[in-house]
Amino acid sequence: MTAMHKATDNANEMKNDLKYSFKEYSADNYGVGLQPQDCREQLRQWAETLAIKEAEKTPEGKKVKQLELYKQSAINEVFETGLPSDLPKTLERIFKPLGIIWNKTEALQITQN
Repeated sequence: MTAMHKATDNANEMKNDLKYSFKEYSADNYGVGLQPQDCREQLRQWAETLAIKEAEKTPEGKKVKQLELYKQSAINEVFETGLPSDLPKTLERIFKPLGIIWNKTEALQITQN
């Protein structure tokens, strides 16, 4: 993808992300139009979106993104657990790769050693 296409995609994405006050003048504006605070708020929103995208490119950001996906997967797994008695096993399976011990008895044995 060329730089020109990237810039166009970013511009289109930002245009789609416009706040309501920029898209349409409504009765909420009482004929006042756009105000400086509308512009500041829109710029803050765009800056936040851009900062998140740029942060995701760093090694730490990639790890955070990976953990967010893991979190969503874990939530889905918990909701799909059929019986309440299966929940501890499911939680153990979810947390074990992260080095977190769900079983309190096992955790106590490890700390006492």
